[in-house]
Amino acid sequence: MQTSKYILALDLGTTGNRAFIFDAEGKILGNAYKQLTQHYPQPGWVEHNPEEIWNDTCWVIQTAIANSQISPTQIAAIGLTVQRETCLLWDKNTGKPLHNAIVWQDRRTAPLCYELQNQGYTQEVCDRTGLIIDAYFSATKLKWDMTARGAFLGITGGTQPAHLVRAVLEAIAYQVKEVVEAINASSDTAVQKLAVDGGACENNFLMQFQADILGIPVERPVVRDVTVQGVAFAAGLAVGLWDSYEELVINRQIDDVFQPKNGKSLAQFTTWKKAVERTKNWVDS
Repeated sequence: MQTSKYILALDLGTTGNRAFIFDAEGKILGNAYKQLTQHYPQPGWVEHNPEEIWNDTCWVIQTAIANSQISPTQIAAIGLTVQRETCLLWDKNTGKPLHNAIVWQDRRTAPLCYELQNQGYTQEVCDRTGLIIDAYFSATKLKWDMTARGAFLGITGGTQPAHLVRAVLEAIAYQVKEVVEAINASSDTAVQKLAVDGGACENNFLMQFQADILGIPVERPVVRDVTVQGVAFAAGLAVGLWDSYEELVINRQIDDVFQPKNGKSLAQFTTWKKAVERTKNWVDS
């Protein structure tokens, strides 16, 4: 294994850009974050300023390296995790962007999707791609309905702000439950444990609630940013910083495991599904 080498991992996301420095033991030495401005020129349209993305990326790289107290020459490789479907055009001669980047969330192609559906291409697209026709590459949630909208239902005079916050958290867990149930229904082996990541898993209430409604343990890792960790590991393996993928898996650290305690949380699941049905077909197509 090489010594005195580090991996730079970049997470160029929808809401911000981040940089992480990993050492040879897979630990994070330093990181930096810069929030990205969202532009909404029309309802349903979402754009980013390409110059801002570039400048912020340079800043988080420099800051993460400085925070890690290493030299840029000690970086063995760079790993990237990005927005994927966000599109950008630029001039090959000047290197300057011709327009703002159109973000993957953007829905300006929804009318074209309706046109293709009306022309009878729904099944053909599904057969070729496994997806339905939608303005999002991976299709709209909830319930594959482009006309659905978010809503709080069942509000009474006694409803407090804390109830709304809890409802949002519970909705996350209920959506995961539906996905797990779909996986179990199509597989001979049921999901025995749920491994989580991302910012939401910082919330202990959500993690315990998730374990309760699934009836299985929920495992939270020490490194929450697993996409960043993944690209760092991939880059490190490519340049020989680590010997094997198995070595990295063995050394993966777990922060906590939330065991299911009771099934009381299931009582509202049926009510939530009823509420979801009320949000469908909300906007006339």
